Amino acid sequence: MTSFTQFSGPLDYRYDREASNALQMDLWRVLSGFRYYIGEVGGSEWVDVARGELTDRGTVPRLLQSIVPADGVHGQAAVVHDKLCRTLTITVDGLPVRITRKRADAIFLEAMEALETPWLRRRLAYTAVAAYRMATFTDKPYENPLLPALERAWRKDNPFEL
Repeated sequence: MTSFTQFSGPLDYRYDREASNALQMDLWRVLSGFRYYIGEVGGSEWVDVARGELTDRGTVPRLLQSIVPADGVHGQAAVVHDKLCRTLTITVDGLPVRITRKRADAIFLEAMEALETPWLRRRLAYTAVAAYRMATFTDKPYENPLLPALERAWRKDNPFEL
């Protein structure tokens, strides 16, 4: 990350076996929350990723994982994108504002650039999420009702920052 990074802190997460078993997919738990400033540090638009949130990191087909791994330099951008896909909401001047899935994908691309993700990797990752959005006509928040319940339960059992 550059000295002018748009992230308030580093990505700290770990695999969560219990949540993964409950939802039948691999999930990681964010251990320290962070903020991503859209555009510039201290700007009026941001995305908060709270401590305890679950993420599948980057969902990448096996065939492409040697070029765009599920984790790596772009990992924190993928976590921000997961949050945006779940809520389709950013914060603007302290207030929640709905966005489109297309805007969520554009923020993902910007966040990868802020993390200095190599050009080819970020273009492939962005193209993949944009293609998925267009192929599925997705523009509604993704939500599995069990996901926020698991997040709330974890925060209740782990009330303090790790």
